[in-house]
Amino acid sequence: MSFNGSEKEFLLTLFLGYRKQTLEKELGLKLEDVQFEKHYPGMKIDLYARDYKLGTEVFVENLLLKSNKTHQKKILKIIDMISSGVIVYIASAFHDKHVKELQDAVKKSGKPITLYFAELNPNIFEPLQRCKSQIEYTY
Repeated sequence: MSFNGSEKEFLLTLFLGYRKQTLEKELGLKLEDVQFEKHYPGMKIDLYARDYKLGTEVFVENLLLKSNKTHQKKILKIIDMISSGVIVYIASAFHDKHVKELQDAVKKSGKPITLYFAELNPNIFEPLQRCKSQIEYTY
């Protein structure tokens, strides 16, 4: 069963991974070694990849809601843990204080981290709901 829209978030992650050219085009990246729900020390990353051109790690976190404390802590932890990389935070909207806090954390770290914020188009929710309703569960 879904927990706070986690199935729909996973469907969005699958779409982004299998249609990686969308991310590549928008962010100017060349992704390889795409992994879903990758275990990273102390957490799971929604979508993890490496950028072929830069040789850096790419972390994508999806949230179908407005930015929140839980995801904020997760992004801050990623910033703290990595030495360089690209972080893409996707949500339906962002609290200004969350954006500023994350931007400040990257700046304060002094690390070569590129941080992107992407707001979901509200039209994505209906197709995600239709996909979710087509999933069959076997236990």
